[in-house]
Amino acid sequence: MTNADFINSRILFSDREYWYEQARIALRKRLQYAPDGKKPHAKNVILFVGDGMGVATTTAARILRGQRMGKSGEDHELAWDSFPAVALAKVSGRKYSCVYIKPGAYSRDSF
Repeated sequence: MTNADFINSRILFSDREYWYEQARIALRKRLQYAPDGKKPHAKNVILFVGDGMGVATTTAARILRGQRMGKSGEDHELAWDSFPAVALAKVSGRKYSCVYIKPGAYSRDSF
């Protein structure tokens, strides 16, 4: 990569209209209709449950995977990034745990 390529890529990626167009393309892909004109619906549902897969962790995984492939990393997609529907549920351990169980190493001695 030459200095000119680096400068051109910095200009390209800092251009607001570039990112708006990328968002439009992504939305069009997500909102595509089936060839018969009907909105597609789920035939089968597969549920993946992962612990500790918050936004920061998956972003770090995405960047690391992209860098290991010799790319910049930030623009790399993980396998589930191309799924038609993905959800993130965040729960807090203290709010939903039993009041008699103490968090940490003392939980086994609570009873």
